[in-house]
Parts: sequence; structure tokens; C-alpha cells
Amino acid sequence: MSNLRSWLGQKSPEEIEHFLGDIPRLWLEGGQLNKLSRLLSNYEFIEAKLNHPEFGIKALIEDYELINDIDLAHPDYSEQTIKSLKLIQGALRLSKHILSQDQNQLAGQLSGRLLDCDTLDIQRLLQQIPQTETTCLRSLTATLNPPTGPLLSTLSGHGDSVNAVAVTPDGTMVISASSDHTVKVWDLNTGAEVLTLTGHTSPVNAVAVTPDGTRVISGASDNTVRVWSLATGKEIQRFNRHSLPVVALAVTPDGKKVVSASIANYESMKVWDLETAKEELTLIGHGDLVRTVVITSDNRVISGSDDGTIKVWNLTNGKMLFRKIHGQKDFQGRVNSEPVYAMAVSRDDKWLISAGSSHKATNIIIIWNLETRTKAFTLEDDNNPISALDLTPDGKQVISASFDNTIKVWNIKYQEKKLTFIGHDYSIYDIKVTRDGNKIISASKDQTLKVWNLEFQDQHIQVIENKNSVNDVTITPDGKQVICVSKNKIITVWDLEQKNILYGFYSNHNSNYNLFIRKSQIFEKYQTFSNS
Repeated sequence: MSNLRSWLGQKSPEEIEHFLGDIPRLWLEGGQLNKLSRLLSNYEFIEAKLNHPEFGIKALIEDYELINDIDLAHPDYSEQTIKSLKLIQGALRLSKHILSQDQNQLAGQLSGRLLDCDTLDIQRLLQQIPQTETTCLRSLTATLNPPTGPLLSTLSGHGDSVNAVAVTPDGTMVISASSDHTVKVWDLNTGAEVLTLTGHTSPVNAVAVTPDGTRVISGASDNTVRVWSLATGKEIQRFNRHSLPVVALAVTPDGKKVVSASIANYESMKVWDLETAKEELTLIGHGDLVRTVVITSDNRVISGSDDGTIKVWNLTNGKMLFRKIHGQKDFQGRVNSEPVYAMAVSRDDKWLISAGSSHKATNIIIIWNLETRTKAFTLEDDNNPISALDLTPDGKQVISASFDNTIKVWNIKYQEKKLTFIGHDYSIYDIKVTRDGNKIISASKDQTLKVWNLEFQDQHIQVIENKNSVNDVTITPDGKQVICVSKNKIITVWDLEQKNILYGFYSNHNSNYNLFIRKSQIFEKYQTFSNS
């Protein structure tokens, strides 16, 4: 099958379309698993299907889903072959947002993501790339995110920052809200854009999905809350009673009501009946804008505000049940209130998680016991303020997003940070965990959404934190140490095996003259220090 391009060149357009579109499925149904595996690991097939006007990257990625249907007891089954095909699919999924714009980057994307994969099928695939007649740039080293890492895919298509994200209850669709005035619907598996909902005339700041998965609700800076049919993409309801931009939304568990919050300091929270399309209540009590709203399974509304309070409301009569001050105690034992940027509630309604801005160097995530109405414990984060929160369905992990472009996974039982995911270019504005607890979806100022594998548990990853900005990082020639240069001109040498600090010393280089210390200077300093 190495001369597939030549063979296809002798076929009619109808025959080419049949081969690229139908043959993978027919070979699977006919039990020709070896032929199917060789086809899906053939570079010329991948290139041909990607470039065909009737198929493209979405259809190509879907071909590899056929592998899920393989009977593991089949004599042609090979664990290494299936692993290779899944890695190829993962590389294509990671590259989708690039290849949908420029198919000529196929060679560079595959080689940049798969060069470190040592399976025989992938090495054969990569060996085919230099033989292609297409002019292309090809990576000589694995410089791109690999399919073995935590990042699964990037959803690209918005023309401005992505401000909010929601996931349908069945976990198949992602809904995003953007400052480009649109709401988009994405296929989570393929990363393809399914629908674009247009109608808002200003940035869309919040989005939610009804529990039955049939309607999308959006809130925007045009002061409206709109309800859309997920099947048709048509607007079916509109609520116009807010006087200022809408920034937060939550839907009741029965899908009959939606609570919206605007930046108004007074009468900012409204309750709408989705069946009658009428405003039912206005929740009054916060002294500043409400940034975040969640609803418990027993229909209690919980709101977090810039006034530094969290308030719990009765949804039936609009009365406040109780309030808590979000913040930490000072040396005199007084709680200093701090703005609340994000909240999440556990499925059993026992735990409320809150986070926000802090006047101190340390930002905190507070875990509240809703049954006792007390603070259970706090998690401390030394980086930028936290912008979004979610909980895994089992309630064991807190997921936080920050203005420092990172996502962190926290273990509630041990009250510690577990993982840090890095990949966005700018601040992350929202995150959601899929209902099966396997994936995180993040929305960012960089105009993209990213899908992360929450099951990723690489024990080799060690997050090395520094109180000051890190301006340069390099590895010693023997590969045993990593050297970090901080903004305060402190050079730190870490042991990569023991994951601890070996040495630290001060560099007298003038930061105004050269802020980034050259690697050769680092090695010279390192050798001088280690030999002394």
C-alpha cells in the first residue's frame, strides 16, 4: 500500500470517494482487520482523506473510532497495533485546529507529535513522510504536545476570547460563549464545530445547558438572557429585564427555571420561569456585582459577589437563608472579606467550593460544609487569582483555573495540589468537568477551548514552583539536573531524580543589561560552583 497515491491517481472521482469513505468500514465489517490497520497507519491514505473535499479532518478522526468495535478475541488483534492507531488518532485530534486551516502542515504535525513513539507501526508511518511528493516542513524532533500527554484536543473557531463553557449531560457536546457575540456547539469527540448560535449583539459572558440537554441558555453584555434549541440552533426565548450586562447563569435541576446575575449592584439576580417565559423573582441583598451562581439539587441558590460574601437563597420565596464571609482571618482574628470569583457545589450538596481575588500573596480555595454551614478547610495557591472552579463527580478532586493560564487539580482528601496542566497562551476564564469525570474543558482569552485528560497520571511530572518569575530554564549536559534562573537573579539547581534542590546561588549579572542569563554562563557558573 506504499504506492497508494499512484493507485488512487488511476481511479475515477467516484471510486476515490468510495475508497476513502466506505472501505474502512467495509473492511471492519468483513473482518479484514490487518488491512484496516495498515490503511489507517498509511501516510498517503491519511493525506488523501484529509485533503478530499468530501471528508477532511473530522471524517479522518472518526475512522479511528472503528477500532473501538474490534473484537479483542479476534486472531488479527494486536495490542501494539491498536495502541499505535490510537496514538495516531490522538495526534490528529491534537492537530485538528491546525489541519482544518492548513492541510499542508500534516507532515510537521504528525512528526512533531509522534517522533518519540516507538511502536513499529508509527515508525513506519513516519518513514513514509520523506517519500511524499508534497512540499512540507517536517519536525526532526518531537517538539509538539504528544498524544500521550494530558492535552487531548484544541477547539478553535471563535474570533475573540472564550468566556464560558458548558457540557451537555450526555457528554457529547461542548457549548462555548465568546466575546465575538456568538455561542458555539462542538462535538467533543471529533472537535468539530456543529452549530453557531447568533443573535447577541455584545460579548456573551455565561452559558448553561438544561438537564435534558435540549436547550442552551446564554447571558450577554447586551443585557439579555436567551434560550436556544440545541437541535436547530434557533432562539426560542429571550429575557430582557436586566439593565446591565449578564455575567452568570445557573439552571435548576428540573430544568424549569434559570437564575441570572448582572453587574448591577442592586437587584442584580433574577429568577426566570422557562415554561412561562416570565420573571418570577428578584434576589436582593448583595452590595456589589455577583460573579458566580450555583444551584443545589434541592433548589437552593448560592451566589458569590465582589462584596466578599456568599449568600444562600430560598428559590421559592427569594428569601436569604444565610450568608458567609469569603476570606481569611487576620492576626486579630477578624475575617477580611475578599471578592468571590468562582464557586462549585458537590453532587450530594454537602460541599461548596469557593475562590477569588486576594489582597495577600496567597490565594485560597475555601471548602465549606453546607450541612453545618462552616468552613471545613482551605487550599492555598501562590499564583494569580483563581478564575473558575469545578468538582469531579465523585467529589474527590477540585479543579481550578487561574489567570496565570494554568489548570490545577487538587486532592480534597489530602488537601494538596496533585497536577498542573499548562497549554493556554492567555488567562483561563472557565472550566467544566465532564459528567463521567474523565475530561476537563477549559475556555480561554486565547480564543480557544482545550480538552484535557483528567485520567492522566504521569508520575514523572513534578511541578517546581518559584516565588519569583522564572526567566530561563535549562538542563545540565548529563541530563541529571535542571537549572532555573529567576527574576531576582537567583540560580537554583534541582535534582531531576530526587526532585529536590541541590544548590542555589546569586548571579551578579545586571538584570538591566541582560535579564536572561545565557545558558553558557549558567554552565560556567554551575561548573565553578560544583567544583569549588
